[in-house]
Amino acid sequence: MPAGVANMFTESGNTGAPFLVESADVDMVSFTGSIEVGRLIAAAGAKTLKRMNLELGGKTPMIVFDDAMLASTLPLQTRDQYWPHPQWRPQDLRP
Repeated sequence: MPAGVANMFTESGNTGAPFLVESADVDMVSFTGSIEVGRLIAAAGAKTLKRMNLELGGKTPMIVFDDAMLASTLPLQTRDQYWPHPQWRPQDLRP
C-alpha cells in the first residue's frame, strides 16, 4: 500500500482528534466508541461532508427470546465473541 493511503491516530485526550475530524484535508474518519462521542464526531465532520465509519454503543447486540435455550445458546455466543481468528466473523456480527 502506498504511504499515506491509510493512517492510524490514537490519543488519550481530545486535542488532536477534533483537528482531524474538522480538517478538509482528511477524507474519512473511522471511530469505535460511545454514542455521545460519535454524535460529536458526526456533527463536526458534517461541516466538510466527511465520510465516516462510526461503530457506536457496544459490540454485537443480541436479542434473546423468552423461549431461548440458554444453556446451549450462551456458551456459543460467548465463544463467538472471543474467537481467535480475525479472518472469521460469526454471522451475527454487524458488517
